[in-house]
Formats: sequence, C-alpha cells, structure tokens
Amino acid sequence: TFTLQSGEDIYISGDTMSSCLVAGTLITLHNNTQVSIETLKVGDILKSVQIEGLEDTNDVIELKKWESNNLTTLDTYSKVSEISKETVPVIVTFNKGLLRGSTRHVQLVKRAGEWRFLRFGEVKVGDIFINENQEEIEIQTVDIEITPTEVYRVVLEVPSHTFYANNVLTHNIK
Repeated sequence: TFTLQSGEDIYISGDTMSSCLVAGTLITLHNNTQVSIETLKVGDILKSVQIEGLEDTNDVIELKKWESNNLTTLDTYSKVSEISKETVPVIVTFNKGLLRGSTRHVQLVKRAGEWRFLRFGEVKVGDIFINENQEEIEIQTVDIEITPTEVYRVVLEVPSHTFYANNVLTHNIK
C-alpha cells in the first residue's frame, strides 16, 4: 500500500521485490566517466565507497539495522558481477528525476539526523541523499508511477556494494 502526495492510498499487487534502477540512469565508472545503466557489462569497474562502521553486506535486514549520525566514507571501486533487466509494476521518482527505480531499491538516506538504508518506497519528502561531492540533497518530491517499467539490477563484488547513480550514492542489494 502506498500513500500518494494527494493523500490517496493505493494498493499494488504483483512482483515488487526487485531492487533496480530505470534505463538512462547514469552510473559513475572508476575513471569518473558516466554511462547509462543499460550499457553496463560484467567486469565494468564502478566508483564506490566503503562506509565506516558498516559491515559490507547484501542482507537488507542487516543494512536496515545500521544507523549513524556521522557518515564517513573511503573511496574505492567495485566490479560488476551481474547485470539483469526486468519489468516492475511501480516506479518511484525523487526530485522530478534525480533518481528513478523500483520501490524495493535500497537507498542511503539521512532522516532526523541519522544515516540509514531505506527502500525507495519508504523514502519521504524531507529525507536527504548524498552525492559524489559529499553534498546533501533534500528530497522535495516523491512521485509514484503505476506503469510497467523496465529496470536494471546491478550486482557488485566486494569490497563494497555501493555505487553512484545520477551522482547519488546508492546500494546494489542483491
């Protein structure tokens, strides 16, 4: 069930388990160039970060337990080990196109002064993302689009499961 900004509650049925981003999302490579997510290949090296105090994991339950009032990162790189495409029934869009993806995509967010990981479907107006320059971006709009949409799922190898999508730090939960 989602509550639209109009206050209307809607219920979505179908497979909403995917953690994916839409075609056209720009992914930052290790050399700071950007490519569309749909052109990524296994073996590509992405710009990534390790987050101090966060055990690197792809377990969403463990990720959601982590919180910190201080975000300290160490730049690193991670290799794409898998990329796949699928269709999801619902897309969430932040700040009129800053990021677009499935409701289940896992995102680093600052809420009430604490950094944490939330699914796209849980992010609210007023939450904060962080970009490649360590600048905070306040979420001003959250739009739900109910239409079948192709999305791309990226899986990374260690040392980190984070990467930059449209210059925003995100996670690849697999």
